[in-house]
Amino acid sequence: MFRNRKNAQNLFLAEGETEVKLIESLIRDGNVRKFNMWTEKPGRIIKLIGSSHNLYVVYDTDQIHRNERNTFISNIVTFAKNCASITFLQQSGNLEDELCRALSCSKKALYSFFNARGVRGFKEI
Repeated sequence: MFRNRKNAQNLFLAEGETEVKLIESLIRDGNVRKFNMWTEKPGRIIKLIGSSHNLYVVYDTDQIHRNERNTFISNIVTFAKNCASITFLQQSGNLEDELCRALSCSKKALYSFFNARGVRGFKEI
């Protein structure tokens, strides 16, 4: 199902603006696009993917509706047919909680690091 990763390009898909901005600030090799695996059809993304692409999908599970599962599965199948590999990065809860857990810090410390005043300021960064 997956092709050789040699000479591959990286494409990151993330659901929210905050996630997109974070990934853009962290990666050196690849492109980032906002895409919701649960609700969107892959048409515009498929045009960006070639057989040499490694696809990284950042998705969350905090609000899954029954009818969205089929879209998610369909997107996985479609992407798998069109890229070298897919890596899924599940987000449980919101991004701030994930970062605090990964960095072993409080939300107050996280917001301070980004010079943000609360969650709203953090999301606007």
